[in-house]
Amino acid sequence: MVQNLEVYTGSKVIIKRDADELIDFLKRDDFVPDLIISENMAGDEYTILKVYYFVNSQKLDVPVILLGENPKIKGKVEEVSRTDWQQVIKKAAALMTVTAEQMIELNVPEYYPFPTGILRGSQELGLSVFKKQNESYKVWRDENSKFNEEEIEELLLDGIDFLYILNTDRLEFAKSVSARLEQLLTNEKDTKNLVGLTGESFNTVATLLSSMGITESTIKASQATINAIEKIANSSPKLEDLLSILLKNPSSIAWKHCLMTAVVSQAMLDNVDWGTNEQKAKLVFAAFFHDICIPQDHLATIHTGGELFESDLKKEEKVRVEKHAFSACELLQNHPDVPYGAENIILQHHGVPNGIGFPEDHLDNRITPLAIIFRVAEDYVHQLLDRDEKPDPFFVLKGILQRYTKGEYLKAAEALKAAHPKLVD
Repeated sequence: MVQNLEVYTGSKVIIKRDADELIDFLKRDDFVPDLIISENMAGDEYTILKVYYFVNSQKLDVPVILLGENPKIKGKVEEVSRTDWQQVIKKAAALMTVTAEQMIELNVPEYYPFPTGILRGSQELGLSVFKKQNESYKVWRDENSKFNEEEIEELLLDGIDFLYILNTDRLEFAKSVSARLEQLLTNEKDTKNLVGLTGESFNTVATLLSSMGITESTIKASQATINAIEKIANSSPKLEDLLSILLKNPSSIAWKHCLMTAVVSQAMLDNVDWGTNEQKAKLVFAAFFHDICIPQDHLATIHTGGELFESDLKKEEKVRVEKHAFSACELLQNHPDVPYGAENIILQHHGVPNGIGFPEDHLDNRITPLAIIFRVAEDYVHQLLDRDEKPDPFFVLKGILQRYTKGEYLKAAEALKAAHPKLVD
């Protein structure tokens, strides 16, 4: 929604984490914003009420849009469904007196970028594909042209990581790519090949979801990728064998983190007395979507509040990392088939109940046992991938056993130990 607001209304969007941070910003800065858009709640707090009462008490002449409904201030702010981004943009434009003519004149991007690797394994797209040269776009292949694997690899070797289609072709592009990915992932039998292919699919779907949201095409592509992850997780009875394959895979950190978390959490669930196949499916779904709003490696590698504080990320990127669990659940509101309980795992996967930020207590017991399984698995995977030298799963495991020592966390750590039958105490 942020990107669409900036593109279609010409606004500069400033993101604040909660009502207190916004109010502090309004107190300290000299300028008054043209518009405030607020969630109804952030965690257990009614954010909109604090925002509205502050704006009203300070007599700030600022219109407020509420994403949702709140009977206490009905009629005093503009209420818009939090999933209807088009209506949000129309209402925002009206409140900021951005006219339809001005919106048309704004510089809406004509070309839509997509990762070049998406075209691996295909011979045609049925759409004109463009290559960027300096600041202009040249046709690389027209809608009737074919291409081959060697040409795609040559582009990648030349550092051309992105190609482009016309922005108006995005829906057709998503349908075409989703259908091809679904076919390729369904037919591939070799685990090593499937790992690489599923990694390409993960990166592709993350790109489509970030630009298009939940659509019929992105749902199909997501489900095909999730099915492939399940196939990989079930392909070998030995966790060590799969980890060996995955750690050697050259794919992106974000993708390996997703896949390995799914594999490890499933193996852990085999070693608790309440684990079921239905819960395994929830874990795989959560593994796919939990970091889908930060698929870039430099963001996905942030795992704790300390790491975030010490990082050199821009302020906007830090906010994205802090809110990525919450944002993923927002994205899934339009998904018709979210397994019951999967959203809780995604929201709580860093140990905080509301999906924003990182916990002060790494043994916070306010999250569900299944989310704790996922969290311990993710911590284990993060430490494996964070090592420059050859990672030693057993050395990392001993650290996990020393870190998670109480309640459900201890049970999860012991389940992780049981999934490594070669471990010597």
